[in-house]
This record gives sequence, C-alpha cells and structure tokens, in this order.
Amino acid sequence: MKPKVWSGAFLATAMLAAGCGGGSTTQRIVCPGYPDGICPEATDVAEPDAVTPDGTAPSQKRLEFAATTDDYGQSVVGKLSFGLILYYAEKKELGVIYKEGDKPISGAAITYEIIGDTQQIAHLTAAMAYTDDDGKASVDIQSDKSIDGDFSVKVCADGEPDVPCLTFKVTVTCKGCDEMPLTVGFADYKGQYPFLDTAQVLLFKQKDGKPKCSELKLGALPPATVASKEQAMGTNFIFKQLPGLEADQTQVYSIVGTAKQGKDGPIQAYACDDTNGKVEWKQKRYVELTWQDVWPRVAGAYDIYSTFDLVAGLPPDVQSVVGTVTGFFLNPAAEIMLLFCKASSSSDTLKDFCGYLFTNKDAPKIDELSTTGQVVFDIVNAVLVAILENYCPLEDKTKCGKIYWAGKDIASIFEKFQVISTLEFPSEPDDSGKVADVKETWHSVRLRWTLGANCPPEDDECGWKKFSFSVIPGIEKTVTGKFDATLTSGKLSIPSHTVTMKYGALVNFAIEQWLLPSIFGDGSDGLPAVDSYEEMIGAMLAGKACIQDESCCETFAKEVSKSASGVTQTLIKSACDALIQYGAKYLRDKLTALDTTPDNFNLATKSPCTIEDKNKDMKFDAIGSKTSPCEWDATLKVSGFDYKPVGTFYGNAQ
Repeated sequence: MKPKVWSGAFLATAMLAAGCGGGSTTQRIVCPGYPDGICPEATDVAEPDAVTPDGTAPSQKRLEFAATTDDYGQSVVGKLSFGLILYYAEKKELGVIYKEGDKPISGAAITYEIIGDTQQIAHLTAAMAYTDDDGKASVDIQSDKSIDGDFSVKVCADGEPDVPCLTFKVTVTCKGCDEMPLTVGFADYKGQYPFLDTAQVLLFKQKDGKPKCSELKLGALPPATVASKEQAMGTNFIFKQLPGLEADQTQVYSIVGTAKQGKDGPIQAYACDDTNGKVEWKQKRYVELTWQDVWPRVAGAYDIYSTFDLVAGLPPDVQSVVGTVTGFFLNPAAEIMLLFCKASSSSDTLKDFCGYLFTNKDAPKIDELSTTGQVVFDIVNAVLVAILENYCPLEDKTKCGKIYWAGKDIASIFEKFQVISTLEFPSEPDDSGKVADVKETWHSVRLRWTLGANCPPEDDECGWKKFSFSVIPGIEKTVTGKFDATLTSGKLSIPSHTVTMKYGALVNFAIEQWLLPSIFGDGSDGLPAVDSYEEMIGAMLAGKACIQDESCCETFAKEVSKSASGVTQTLIKSACDALIQYGAKYLRDKLTALDTTPDNFNLATKSPCTIEDKNKDMKFDAIGSKTSPCEWDATLKVSGFDYKPVGTFYGNAQ
C-alpha cells in the first residue's frame, strides 16, 4: 500500500464558529495556523432544526446525547449532531438518552448504523442497544485501521419514525501526529495461525539502500536501529522519535514486523517493507505492512516409512517367478515334488528321479504321480505336517497341518512391504521454495508376521521385525539418492529420481530368511532354525532334526526305499542331495535374476505431500501420517518390465 504523508502541523485545537439564518445552524470546524482557520478536508455541515420532515411539531419523545459537549468542546444540548474525534485503534462509547418529556424511557430498542465509512476503518460493537432505567443506551465505536477518514453514525429509536434520529459525526485521525514521524500499521491478518496476539516492529536504518528485506532473515537479523515494545496485534506502532532525524532531516528505514502467540511463543508471522520507510523532520508517515506466515523450519533428518505392494499388477513373467517361490507356502508337499523336475536341468540325477515320481516326466502334474511318487508324496506330507504341528502357535495343533493358515500373513508381507529410509534436508527453502541436495538413504526393511504373536486386532505395530540392508544378500549396503525438493505452503514435492532397489533380492530375503523361520522354525524349540532353501528342502524331506547332523538325505532314502520298489536307495539319496543343492539354487536364482537393471527404481511424489508442525514449536515434525500417508509415483524395472507398484509413505523428524 502506498504510504500516506501529511505535511505541516496537524490539528492542535478546534473551534466552532456559529451563525444564524434560514431555520438552520451552520457548523464549521476551524484550526488555528491554517489559512482562514480552515482545517484540511474540513467541510460545512448543515444541521437540521429539531423538527420532523413534514414541518410538524416533534413528538414529546426524543433522543438526546448522553454527554453535554462534543469532542470539540461545543454544547450538544438540544442538538442532533455530535462531533466525535476517534484516534487510531481507539474505542469510544456512543451514549444517548431516550426520554418522553423529562421522564426516561427504559427497555426501548435503539439502533446504530454507520453511514459513509467507505474505507471500513471502524466498526460498531453492536447494531442495537436497549435503554436502562435512566433511559440510557450505548454501543462502542472502534477504529480498525490507521487511516484518516470521516463518516457518521446514525442513532434512532427503533419503530419510532416520528422521533428524530441523532448523528455522531466521526473524524478518525492520529493522536498527536505532529509529534510522530512514523506510524506502522498492519493489514488484517488472514493467515493460518488464529491465536496470534503479540507483535513487534523493528526499524533498520538504511545506508546505500541496504539492508533489503531479502537480507533480513528471521533467525539472523542484525541489531535493529529502533525496536518497539511488544504490544497487541492489530494496533499501530507509533515512533515518536527517531535517532538523529532532526540533524539528518531525512532518513530511510527498512521496517520489519514480527508476530507470535503470547510473550514466549515462537514468531509465526513476518512482514517487511524496504521501500516506503522514508521519514522527514516535522512530517509524518504511515506505513502499512502485510503479514506473511512464517513456515516452520524443515532442516534436519526424518525417518521415512514407505509401504509398497510388491505383488499386485506384476508383469506376467515376473508374477510366474514369484508364484513359483510363494507356492511353497500354499502347497509345499506338491511343490517339493515338482521341484525335483523343475531343477532337473542342472542334474541328470534329478532328471532320472523325476521320471520315477511322475507318469509323464516331460509334463509333470501333482495329480499324475507314479507309485513311487505317491510314496514320496506321503512321506513328505507326513514330515511336513509333523513340523507344522510341532511349531504351531495355535491351541488346536491340527489346524497347522494345513499350511493355508499362513496364507493371510504371507499375502500381507508382500502387499505391505515396508522399506525404511532417512531424508536429510540440509537447509531451509530459498525464496522459491527449493531445498537443494536433499539426501535419502534407504537402509532397512520391516516385515510383519502376526501368527502366534497374540497381536490385539487394533495394534498395527505388533508383529513387525526390522532388518538392515547390510544383512540382505545381493544388497548388503545402504542405498542412497539425492534430489532438489520443493516446499511451499506446507506441501512437499519430491521430483522424479532413480534409486538402485533390488526387487528380487528383497523378495527373496523376505521368503528365505523371514518366512521360512516363521513357518518351519526359528530355532527357539532347540532344533536348528530353518532360514535357507537348503534347510527347508532337507526339513521337508526328513524332518528338522536331520539338519543338525546333515543326515536328511540318508534318512529320506531309507524311508522311501522301504515302500518303493524299482528305485535304489543310492539313487534316492543322490536325488535328495541334488535337490538340496540345485533345487535351492533354482528358487534363489529365479528371484535374484530379476535384478538385472541398475538404477531400476524411479520415485517421485504423486502429488504435493502435507508436512506438519504437530507440536507447534516451528519445526516440521511430520511428513504425512500413518492414517493419511503421502503417495509415491513409483516405477520399478523388473526383468526388463516397467512395474508400477502402489506405494505410500509417511515420516517423522528424528
């Protein structure tokens, strides 16, 4: 807003010159020291006699002013207008008395209406008041803006058109402005902090046009030339004296305003003007500033929890690979039988044994088993049921004989695959909102298995276990990235950038070193933990105890040879050894072969993400939330396919 400058001495006293004639009284405001005593912008005001518009005698009911003289010292007894001076930020009572003859009228409604306040520089505290036992009614008029102006307030007895209304003629001005070279006010605050109530103004004397507002950063402000006391927000800051102004005659200031809640609250709004702060000796200047919200600081580290659905929408070839491995947790006995054939390309022994198990070794089907194949299936199934029932967390152990009990948890691991990273913002945003060189470090995964953990239904933190990338084969170190983020109006945008994220290695780790121990045993029962495909195959063929002394294949061969004819114990043992070696490799390679593309993970925020200062200390502490996470726009290149997993994330300041 262009500042308003008044020149010369201002109103010091006011006199009224009255004349007669024409059935009306002419009222003129005069000021000593001005030509002919005429005040700047003063106007002649015609004041009607106390008669009704049709010329008839007035009703015995009448309104009169509660005060007998107005602000100019003139009597208002029997008058219909009252000259009122309202200083900036001042509140005054507009009191009237309602009578019939000499008797006060109580309980009557009196209306108040502002007329001609085109700049909206003041307001009434109420539009109606009721008279008390003395016939008095009043409301307050409050100056809202540090702007000179004139308007009137019309006061009437409600429902009484024959009772002449009264008029308060209001002049809004600055008290003692001839002694105040600079007044700083503020436009109405319209920001996001509703409870701001305390403000301060700092003046920085310029030299060679500096300091500019761009140089006056909160947290690094130089010492102010003049600092006001803290006072109520919404009031004017009046500087009655400025150091050296009389000698300099002219000075220029950069003006800074700060606002906060209470005496000890952090600064939450800021204003600055480095162009309109020119002041001159014996003149006054009013400068109006506009508040801008101060956004909380963002610099620092944040823990980010990203959740991806790693199975929905997979390309068909990749889905087939994942399905081959996860199939072991849906029908493990059948899958171990088929594995003898699937892995046979690496071993002639497996190829031969496959022919003993299925009626058609070139197209093996679990419902087309040979006699030997049925024997092997029954043995594997019995061993598996014994393992599962022994490790069953349910009260009814027989329910664990069917591995389908684990289906829900198995699905949730891959549908809610959580990867943990750290975002480090090295600095605050620049004027455009850019935060350069934000570093991200992906370092851990979190996997959840709730079966047997007695997790309450409402506890979504139960059953999780965290694993560092350093223990994941094929990754074995943190994965880092860097980008320039944008933070404006509490919204964070992360641009598209690439990260090396090995999908196959992550899924393989989740299956081999998390799912297997969860289902087949983690060592807590005194038997060896099953945390590799090799151990899984050995345990499924001969039970977990054989893992300890590596006797699985010998035990398996003895059991099969007891009931199967036409196949030697030596071939059975050799096939078992080959299956443990090549079958495990077959499963592992199926997944890790998906990771052939470097820098295969592309990430960006799908839309600007809400970032909040939840504890109101002017430091951002939450990016999204667990209940309302932000969305990733993710593309993962897997085995030559572009896969777009659904991903969300939220984070908290460290």
